[in-house]
Amino acid sequence: MYSNYISGTSLFSEEIYQLRILALLNSKVAMELLRIAPTLNFQPGDINKVIYLKNIDNNKEIELLSKENIQLSKQDWNSFEESWEFKNHPLL
Repeated sequence: MYSNYISGTSLFSEEIYQLRILALLNSKVAMELLRIAPTLNFQPGDINKVIYLKNIDNNKEIELLSKENIQLSKQDWNSFEESWEFKNHPLL
C-alpha cells in the first residue's frame, strides 16, 4: 500500500551550497515558511517552498557560522554517553 507520508525525506545539492542550505533550513525564516506542515515531518513539496538565493553578499559569513554551529552540535552530542566519541561529562 502506498503512503502519502514520507518520514525519511532527503535533500541533495551541490557541495558548494550545502553549508548555506543547512544554515537556511535551520533558521527562523525557514521554520516560518515551513510552519504550515501539520506534523514534525515535512513532505517533499514543503521544502520547495523555502526560497534560496545562491548569490548573496555574506555567503562566506554564513558558511563560517554554519561550520561553527556544526562544531557546537558535535561538542554537545559528544558530552552524552550515547556518543561514540564520549570521553567524560563536561561538568567533571
